[in-house]
Formats: sequence, C-alpha cells, structure tokens
Amino acid sequence: LDARYRDKPGRSAPGLEVTTLKIKGDATVKNHPTSAFILQSLVIYFSILLRVVPRDEAFLLGIASMRYMGQLLNLIEEYKWPAVLRYHLAFHRRRCREMMRGDYSRWATRDADLIDEHLTGHRKPKQAAGNGVRTNSTSQHKKPTAAEVCRLYNIGVCTTTPCKNGRAHRCSTCNSAAHGVNTHAPPSATGGEAPVRQG
Repeated sequence: LDARYRDKPGRSAPGLEVTTLKIKGDATVKNHPTSAFILQSLVIYFSILLRVVPRDEAFLLGIASMRYMGQLLNLIEEYKWPAVLRYHLAFHRRRCREMMRGDYSRWATRDADLIDEHLTGHRKPKQAAGNGVRTNSTSQHKKPTAAEVCRLYNIGVCTTTPCKNGRAHRCSTCNSAAHGVNTHAPPSATGGEAPVRQG
C-alpha cells in the first residue's frame, strides 16, 4: 500500500497461496524502518476493507480496527520495533485466515500466543537516571507537551479538543491542524499530494 515500498525496483510482489494462506514477500524492518509505514498503510487497508465487508459486519469491524490500532501503538511504546513488526505480520495473517471464513470479529483481541512468541524478551530498555540508577515507570515518563503530536488523534481515536493528554492535534504526515493522518490523502499518481478527504 505504501508507494515508496510498492514501487521499489527489484521488490518481489507479494502473493497469496489460498490453500495455506502463506504470505510471500520481503516485508522486513529494512523496508519498514519505523512504525509510521505500517500505521499509515493500516489506515488505508481498513478503509478499503470496510467498503467490501458485509454491511452488518462493517460497524463492528470499524470499532475493532480502531482498537487494534490503539493496541499496536501501545506495543510500539513498550517493545522494540522489529519485534512489534513480526507480531503485527503474524497477527495479520491469523486475521486473514478468519476473514476468509467470514469472521471479522477478532481484530480487537490481544493474541497472547503471538505476544509470547514475538514480543517476550524484547521490551525497550528503561532509561537510566543521571546517576546510572534505573528509574521507576512513573518517573521516567515525562509529561506530554503541546509540541508532541497526538498519535491517537491521528488514527481517529482521540476526538476531544483540546487533547486530554496535552498533545497537539495535527497531522503527523503534513503537520496540518485541519486533519489527522487517518484523513490525509495518499500522494496522487503524479507525485503530488491529493486533496484531503473530508468527512
């Protein structure tokens, strides 16, 4: 979904073997160095998915997709990115198998098996205080400032203005205060920015 990655010369095109649901391709940290690549692609992915699922499933899928994005953001805060990427890809494969059977309900679940397999042992190291002594979780988390972009606003979860967490409500892609990344239009075919989607 990301044109910067999709159009990369020499990239093997992902394929889907329906009998085993084995995803072929080269999705690695090298191609997805930061969480922004995945989060922006997920916004587009769920937007497309919501248009093609049965109408009675779309409402629950919409809620579940937002919960999954929120859970993914929490994992990104807590664990190293390569481990989170492996978890996300494995989680997505499981959900694809279920959706092939018509089950769209499990996007909001936390998959304990996959967390154990991909994330256990990969927590981000705690920052040490000036004297070299590790701080507790309360003291090491600094208070948010208005200069920090609200990630929950960018995926459409934080809708209160001003932000209840004290962060800035602006697009993490173009820095506009008029919209979040969830309504930021992808680049047009000519390479320029397409108009921002409204509503």
